[in-house]
Amino acid sequence: MSPDDPTVSLDPRYFPTGAVLERPVTQRPKHDTVDGIIEWLAGPAQHIPSLGDEFDEFAWRMLAAGFPLLRATLQLRTLHPQYLGANFVWWRTTGRTVLTFVTHEVQDLFGHEDNPVRRVLVGGETLRRRVDIADHELDFPILHDLKAEGATDYFALPIKSSFGTNYMATYVTDRPGGFTATEISDLTRISHRLGLLADLRNHRRIASNILAAYLGSKTGPKVLAGQIRRGTGEEITAILWSSDLRGFTERSDRLEGVQVITMSTRCSTHRLRQSSVTAAKFSNLWVMGYCPFFQSILPIKRLLPRVAR
Repeated sequence: MSPDDPTVSLDPRYFPTGAVLERPVTQRPKHDTVDGIIEWLAGPAQHIPSLGDEFDEFAWRMLAAGFPLLRATLQLRTLHPQYLGANFVWWRTTGRTVLTFVTHEVQDLFGHEDNPVRRVLVGGETLRRRVDIADHELDFPILHDLKAEGATDYFALPIKSSFGTNYMATYVTDRPGGFTATEISDLTRISHRLGLLADLRNHRRIASNILAAYLGSKTGPKVLAGQIRRGTGEEITAILWSSDLRGFTERSDRLEGVQVITMSTRCSTHRLRQSSVTAAKFSNLWVMGYCPFFQSILPIKRLLPRVAR
């Protein structure tokens, strides 16, 4: 990404990038209508491989239907041990849709009143702000960033999900005068149809996240694919690793409980990922994991020093 890309301002510690999508110019829709987009969301969009690709095409279709969009986003909450949710952000100026994940720590770092995401996702508010006004009248930090990109109008609304929570869609224009009343009405009508598509994807993503977190990245997808018959299994050649966490007793006596849990979790999961080891059991006192041992994986004499460090 270039330094002037509007998507680079997020702190990667709290908003790691998941994917960057850039649709070829020849594949961007040239003409569409409000009714055509609603029909597309109800049918053909469901056959697109990922929600990121769906949202990217959705944004280009909205532009082709005559909406003067500079930026469009979709925020959703999920169920994941590391991430609170995910954001899909499309910019007309870059031609990209960027997927970023939102860590749980974000909840403690950002307030409620100056955070439109919390007010819409949690509070269920619908927000509209003119951006082409004096800086001291802008009540959200994001509006200052958008104004620097030439934005004139900001519209954010909640979208009900089947989980009982909200998704959030936002639309930004750089057209002088902002959105018209008719455009706001059409954006609202279309966005509620977008929630049905997000539900379909989010249900499967949450199931995948839970199974991967508690059964492992290899076993989880097999269970989701239907390999759940009692008594079935798979023989593998593997390395089993079991070890204590050195110095745990001394640290647990000296540190606060939350600090101990955070330290041991980060340390152990980091080593497991580095060494291609899947955690089979984990507690603050000891770790047990396994690594399928194939020719493509490091020989045992090279693997063990890496996980033992």
